[in-house]
Amino acid sequence: MKLFDNEGRIFGKLSIIDLIAILVLVLLVFFAFLKISNKNLEDLKAGQGDTVQVQWTLYIEKGQGLTDNVKPGDILSGQKSTFDAQVVDKWVEPLVEKNLNQEGDLVESVHPQKEVTYVVCQGNLPHEDQSIKLGNQEIRYGQDLFLESTNYRIAGTVIDIEVDQ
Repeated sequence: MKLFDNEGRIFGKLSIIDLIAILVLVLLVFFAFLKISNKNLEDLKAGQGDTVQVQWTLYIEKGQGLTDNVKPGDILSGQKSTFDAQVVDKWVEPLVEKNLNQEGDLVESVHPQKEVTYVVCQGNLPHEDQSIKLGNQEIRYGQDLFLESTNYRIAGTVIDIEVDQ
């Protein structure tokens, strides 16, 4: 018995076009399931890797008072899910700029409307392929990262990372 007959049917029963239509339907149902369950294709990879204890510090330069909602103990979240990570420390400093005065000398001055906030976060995060992930974001030096909780979403830059193996 041949695999394909003269009319293009597999084993004489199912045409190639029918087979392609069934495969497309199965893919549509699969992607609909991913959308309904709020998952990404990356979440379905087998063997998600080990988790490691990570502590990272974010540098946030914003207008005064815009980081007041960030508090130690806040649980970090992202895209409708929470992570095993939280804010452990926060401090605010004035933004000091260096400018030239009229004589051409370099002087330091405090910006009247901006401040610098340092936020230290800690959590048990997946570690796979030399990459530490906070949801869809990767934690690495110099990386812009969103600090997100149920009350805020603020962009900052990672300036320090400590990993406990």
